[in-house]
Amino acid sequence: SLAQKYFRQSEHKSKFEVHVGQALDIMQMLVDERRKFDIIFLDADKQKYIEYYEMIVGNTEAEGLLAPGGVLLADNVLWKGLVLAHSEQFTEHAPDPGLYGKPKRMLKLSESLHRFNEHVHADKRTEQVLVPLRDGLTVIRRKQL
Repeated sequence: SLAQKYFRQSEHKSKFEVHVGQALDIMQMLVDERRKFDIIFLDADKQKYIEYYEMIVGNTEAEGLLAPGGVLLADNVLWKGLVLAHSEQFTEHAPDPGLYGKPKRMLKLSESLHRFNEHVHADKRTEQVLVPLRDGLTVIRRKQL
């Protein structure tokens, strides 16, 4: 891949580990290996964000991929403002999904992201802040027990 080409050329190439395949399969492998990460950037299949989140956070600190005190950065959580279309409070402020082509797909993805945002907001295991920059970024930290 293009990324691997540049990783190989980097003086820091020994710090990179590239996995190619289905994200959930690779994540499960890392969970099984009891791997922990201080920071995880999530920018993947929007319809599976909740599944990724649960695998990253885990039911206990020992289970998830996120190290104690680690941070998860979830990208695109505002999805061009379309997540507002799924909130009773802000529906009138949502942009027209037709502006972005494929309006049915855009609304489907924005609905998935809205569910993700609600899921994270209700999760007592984490603290989070949504940064309304561009398509939105949620900074999530697992509470230390």
